[in-house]
Amino acid sequence: MASRVAVMYLGRLVEFASAGDLYREPLMPYTQALLSAVPVPDPVTKRQRIVLAGDVPSPANPPSGCVFHPRCHHPARDAACAAIVPPLEEKAPGHWVACIKQPPTGVSWDTQREAGATKQPERHLPVSGSAVS
Repeated sequence: MASRVAVMYLGRLVEFASAGDLYREPLMPYTQALLSAVPVPDPVTKRQRIVLAGDVPSPANPPSGCVFHPRCHHPARDAACAAIVPPLEEKAPGHWVACIKQPPTGVSWDTQREAGATKQPERHLPVSGSAVS
């Protein structure tokens, strides 16, 4: 079993962490949606699913800014996500994420506002690693 996990979207690394940290607390909205789709091995238990809107863009012609922004469910998603390519940043020790809306981020609020941001970064964890009955 792997001790570290890397998640990619359209050929770009979007999250990298220890397996335990990533499954317990996925920070990238794409990783959150991916993990919400994992089947639960109990027919009575259900998992809260994140269903992504839209179609997967073509890797030959990826969206501007964050490649995941057209399908992102983060409540702080705004125009800055379409303009700024998010750097892969360490959000917690050993937990790297490419998202300017998941704090902490080195992309300043002034830079985000200049790119059209209307919503400040905020921590968003809609799915826990466990299922609900």
